[in-house]
Formats: sequence, structure tokens, C-alpha cells
Amino acid sequence: EHLADHPEMGAKPPELEGRHYHQIVEPPARVFYRSDGNKVFVLHVMRSERQFHITQLER
Repeated sequence: EHLADHPEMGAKPPELEGRHYHQIVEPPARVFYRSDGNKVFVLHVMRSERQFHITQLER
């Protein structure tokens, strides 16, 4: 499966509850994204063992 074909397949990040973001964790990476219709926007990629803070999506 590809993210472009199934943008809702990623989990909702617990740190971003109530927002329209998803994540895919593929060690060692954690990928945050959102989708809009048939488009997927990758917002942030980080190492999965690092602490996440919402300001990382605002950069």
C-alpha cells in the first residue's frame, strides 16, 4: 500500500489529538503528514526515539 493511495492509513499522533495530522512510524523514522483530498503533505520527519513537540510542525 502507498500513502498516496490510502492517506488515512497512518495513526493519529497522541501529541496532536483533535488535529488533522497522521503519522507513520518506520524505525528509525517518524513521519508526520496531513492529507487534503488526493494530496498528501509531509510536514516533518524525525528520528522515532526523539521527543516530539508541536513547535516542530510550525517551523
